[in-house]
Amino acid sequence: MAQTSKLFLELLANSAGNQVNANTTFSALDQLVMPRVVDKDLSTPPGSPANGAMYIVGPSPTGAWSGKANNLAWWLTSAGVWTFLAPDAGMSVRVLDELDGTGVPIVYAYSGSAWVSQAAGGNVFLAGTPYRVVTASGAITPSDAGKLIISTSASPITLTIGAEATAAWTVSGLAPMVNFLQTGAGNVTVTGDGFSVSLHASDTNVLNGSGAAASAIRRSSNTWSLIGRLVAA
Repeated sequence: MAQTSKLFLELLANSAGNQVNANTTFSALDQLVMPRVVDKDLSTPPGSPANGAMYIVGPSPTGAWSGKANNLAWWLTSAGVWTFLAPDAGMSVRVLDELDGTGVPIVYAYSGSAWVSQAAGGNVFLAGTPYRVVTASGAITPSDAGKLIISTSASPITLTIGAEATAAWTVSGLAPMVNFLQTGAGNVTVTGDGFSVSLHASDTNVLNGSGAAASAIRRSSNTWSLIGRLVAA
């Protein structure tokens, strides 16, 4: 079946099921014009997707998404199936569950091999910087190594680094680092779970207000240092 060159939309042809082809094309246009995806990190299809919900398929897809890593996948309830589009280099989408410092969904563009965050639309991150937005207290795990953790919470929160007994932090012999940025009004406290986070003597483990940043560096097993713009003890 012939397709358009950029969005790969089905072209109508004589003696074809044009109603089906037209509906398929309209569905694709509905998804790909000003595209917005629910999530970009899932490898397993959600059990009860909303009609029209679109996702970026994760790196190790299973089930109905098998073999579709990095594809755009959207669900049509009327059809009862997932529709997929393999992205072309330069395609971009907004990811609804990842917000920048102004509360706007982050733009991701496809490089030809991966989806990369962009410094656009009020984004406070450098393009390509891995990050995670948090709005409440929670755990810092090995999957956060090298990431920027941004708190947009209006209330104080505590972020807890996992202990070695429950989280293996060693990364190819390198010293893992987690970076923190407070953009909301609520102060961010960084603490350790079952061990001590080493701090400079003149500092506490609380970021010093909106705009403050700090980095936690793993020095050895269960021993971290926290440096940055912190509230003075």
